[in-house]
Amino acid sequence: MALDTRLVELLGALKTTVRTGWMLKGVPPAMGESVAEHSFESAVLTLIIALEARKAGLNVSVYRSAAIALVHDLAEELTGDIPRGLHNYVKSKERVELKLAKDYLGSSDLLSLLEEYYEGRSLESKLARMGDLLSTYIHAKRLEERGFARVRAIRRAVREEITRYSREEVPELQSYLEELMRRLDGESVSTRV
Repeated sequence: MALDTRLVELLGALKTTVRTGWMLKGVPPAMGESVAEHSFESAVLTLIIALEARKAGLNVSVYRSAAIALVHDLAEELTGDIPRGLHNYVKSKERVELKLAKDYLGSSDLLSLLEEYYEGRSLESKLARMGDLLSTYIHAKRLEERGFARVRAIRRAVREEITRYSREEVPELQSYLEELMRRLDGESVSTRV
């Protein structure tokens, strides 16, 4: 896909679109996180996890994993950020996002990465999903450490999902991810400003 004004507008909008779940738990928009911030953190975490996967002997494209994580929420500017708690009621969330992304992006490499994420069958897409979950968990912990106790429910639910997902989808990394989660549970992750 060529860099055109529509994509530039979309990227700019993602920088100012605050993730809804935090606001629903009482976090002011300025202290939440934008979809772009979340996507960047997810991509870096995915890169680290993919490097660990390679060390564990898995045949994984490290950079494709990170690229998938980087674009995994690209369509949220078109649909809005649908909070995790509503995903059960919006069964076609991913289908709607993908349809809008196809209409908006056309046939492109970005779209194929997004499709791969939604399909969730490749190891790279599974690692991107783990990076997405870890980013959400870490930000919930940051907010909780800043006094936003209502995000604890998000943190706990995502913690359970990380445990289940690692066991079912990437069992080769389960012990690595369990140790990582133990460290994250025990250490402060608040950013120093």
